[in-house]
Amino acid sequence: MTLGIIFGACISVIGFLSAFLGILFIIASGEKSSRLSAGILFVLTGIAFTTVGIRIFRRAVRFSPSGIRKRLLKLARINHGELSQEAVIGELGDSDDVRRQIKELLARGIAKEIIRNNRVFFSFPDFQLELVVKQCPYCGNDYPVRDEIERCPSCGGDLKMHKSRLADSDDKFSMDDDDSDLS
Repeated sequence: MTLGIIFGACISVIGFLSAFLGILFIIASGEKSSRLSAGILFVLTGIAFTTVGIRIFRRAVRFSPSGIRKRLLKLARINHGELSQEAVIGELGDSDDVRRQIKELLARGIAKEIIRNNRVFFSFPDFQLELVVKQCPYCGNDYPVRDEIERCPSCGGDLKMHKSRLADSDDKFSMDDDDSDLS
């Protein structure tokens, strides 16, 4: 990765200098067509080298450890804190660097590995949606925040605001439950 960054930067600098030299040749050409053609050649070569150098540089930065970590966190944020292993492989590939970054995020506690339906998921709690409800500390009943009740209708206890992350528990509520037969 470091070699790619250095190589891309060097090629970009060479391309920039070549384009600059070409512009100087064009300015100083006067009536000499040989200087004009050399200047145009230098400018075109400089543009080509700069373009290739920038592409090599950006690719090396993208696949550097910090680039991989940044793309993993961005992907987790986009997917509301949960990534499947297939999504990670599809976006970043299945290289040793990607696996190393995932292990580092797991070791630091930034992510957790979850196995569900024989598939591996990575959960990022900081990016998960939060649900706020009014909850009774005595009987545990939940009530929507928009309801203007302050006491539990079941037991009369004072309701407290409670935040919970949607993916903290294994309770998954969805319309497409595998257990139901609608045929």
